[in-house]
Amino acid sequence: MRLLKRKLKKQGISEEEIEDALRKEEKEAEKILEDKDRTQKLIDAVLKLCDKLSRLPIVGEVFRDLPLVCWMISDYVHGNYREVPLATIITLTAALAYFFSPFNLISNIIPVVGWLDDALVFKLAFEAARNDLEAYAEWRTVSAEYYRED
Repeated sequence: MRLLKRKLKKQGISEEEIEDALRKEEKEAEKILEDKDRTQKLIDAVLKLCDKLSRLPIVGEVFRDLPLVCWMISDYVHGNYREVPLATIITLTAALAYFFSPFNLISNIIPVVGWLDDALVFKLAFEAARNDLEAYAEWRTVSAEYYRED
């Protein structure tokens, strides 16, 4: 995380600006979550990029939890998993929406550097949701074992 912050600072972007960018996406996240099809399209788009993102230098490690985040949002929206606060789902969806926003602090067109702000947005969202993500991962494992026994 320190490396990300230093790299962004070199680009003239502060952590406060990243936090503001994430908060601004929360309204868009709420709209996305109201529409199951729109939510699924966002999740599908992110999942298509997961492998590529996880192999990026500097920021790849941050993106490794993206599939879990996508599955949790999907399970929440479809009513399969509701043991998570709506605020957590909104924050995580906002991070995904930021990723595809044309108003990123650094354009994703710029190789590697363009992913720095996205990585820090995800890192902040993941840290805020860490306990909820861990609980979801455990639920997912237990659910998979339960259905395997049938």
